[in-house]
Amino acid sequence: MIAYLDLWTGLSGDMMVGALLDAGWPEEEMYATLRALPLDGVDVRIEERFRHGIRGVGILVEPGAQTPARPWRTIRALIDRSGLSAPVKERSLALFGRLARVEARIHGSDPEEVHFHELGGDDAIADIVLSVAGLDGLGITRLHAGPIPLTRGEVETAHGLLPVPAPATLRLLEGCPIRWIPLEGEWTTPTGALLLSGLVDRFGPPPGMALARIGTGAGTRSAPDRANIVRLLRGTQGGGEGGPDAQVSILETNIDDLDPRLAARLAEQLFAAGALDVIRVPVLMKKGRQGTLFSVLCAPEREEELGTILLREGSTLGLRIRREERRTLERWFETVETPYGPVRVKWSRPGGRERPIVEFDDLSACAEEHAVPLWRVEWETLRRLGVDRAEPPEE
Repeated sequence: MIAYLDLWTGLSGDMMVGALLDAGWPEEEMYATLRALPLDGVDVRIEERFRHGIRGVGILVEPGAQTPARPWRTIRALIDRSGLSAPVKERSLALFGRLARVEARIHGSDPEEVHFHELGGDDAIADIVLSVAGLDGLGITRLHAGPIPLTRGEVETAHGLLPVPAPATLRLLEGCPIRWIPLEGEWTTPTGALLLSGLVDRFGPPPGMALARIGTGAGTRSAPDRANIVRLLRGTQGGGEGGPDAQVSILETNIDDLDPRLAARLAEQLFAAGALDVIRVPVLMKKGRQGTLFSVLCAPEREEELGTILLREGSTLGLRIRREERRTLERWFETVETPYGPVRVKWSRPGGRERPIVEFDDLSACAEEHAVPLWRVEWETLRRLGVDRAEPPEE
C-alpha cells in the first residue's frame, strides 16, 4: 500500500490525522493510540469541516494547548513508557529526535537540553504520534508528496514574533522541494514540516497506483480564495506507470570515436541538464576498437532533453531507451557547524533507522583549510550529531 499527499495550501498535524481518518483509518484505532499515550486528561474530537464547499476532516485535541514546554528527554521518556506498538514508538522517537537536533542548531544548544514549546504540548505530541500510527494502521509502506507550499508573514511564538516560515519549519525542510503561494500567515506549520520531512519517502509527481480511496484533511483556517485542504490518495502500487518508488528512464549509447576530453564535457552537460547519474564504462566494440558505453539515468520527463544532448554533443547516431523501476531511500540534508567550518550531512532511513553520511567534499575542504586530518573533521561532525563514536586516536 502506497499513498500520495496532494498539498494545496500547506499542512498541519490535525489536517494530516484528519486525512488519514477520512482515508479509512478506523476511529477506534485512533482513540486506542491516544489511550496508549500517558497524556492525562487529553481527548480528541473529530470534526467535519467545510472549506469553499469541500468537505474535509480534522481533529481538535483537548485540552492540550496550554501544556508547558517539555524538554526532549521528557518527551522521549513519555513515548518510551507508552503502550504504543514498537514500530509507532520507534518512528515517533525518530521524529522528535530529529526535531531536537534542528532546535539545537537554531538556539545553539545541546539537543538533550532542548525545550519544545509549541511542539512539546499535548496537542502536538498527539498529532505527531497519531500521524505515525495512522500510516501504520492503513498499511502504508511508502508515502509520496509533491512540493511543499510555503507562505510569508509573521507568527506569534514563545520567543515572540517570528517570520513565516518559522525558523524550525525552514530547517526541517532543508533538502525538500518547496514552492511559494500567495497567502499570508502560517499554513505549513512546524508540525506539518516535521511530518513531511520525516515521513515522506519521496517528493515528486504522483506515483502510479490502483487508487483505492481518497482522504481529505481540512485545517482550522480559511483562505479567501482557496480551500485549506490536503488530499491523501491511497492505493496499491503498480496500478499505473509507477513502481515501488518511481519510474526512471535509461538512455544508452556506445561511442568509439569521441575525444576523451569531449566525453568528459558531455557527462558534465548531462548532469547540468538534470541527469540523475551518468555512467561511462569502457567496452570493446567492433573491429577491436576501444569504446565507451554511456548510460544516463533520468526522470522520464527528461528523456527528450537529455537524449538531444547525447545526439548533439556526442558522435552517436542512435540511442537505446528503456523504463525501469527505481527504489530509493528517503534522504534529507543537514548542515553541521564544526570548529573547522560547516559540513553537510546526508541522512537516510534504511530499515526505519536513521543513518548519517558525511559529505566527503566538505570534509576534504575543511581538513585542507585547517591542516588537520580528515578523520578528525568527520569525528567532530558526528560527535555534534550525537552519533556514538569511540574517542579519536591520539595524533
